[in-house]
Amino acid sequence: MEMDLGMVNPIEYELDGIIYVEGNCKKCGEKVVTELDDEE
Repeated sequence: MEMDLGMVNPIEYELDGIIYVEGNCKKCGEKVVTELDDEE
């Protein structure tokens, strides 16, 4: 799996206190879900 290809149509949402960004891969169009973690 390649990294940092970019995402189109991103949607940010929170579920059970966790923030997610969901969109489509710029290269292949497949669904991509990223979980954001604010641990320091």
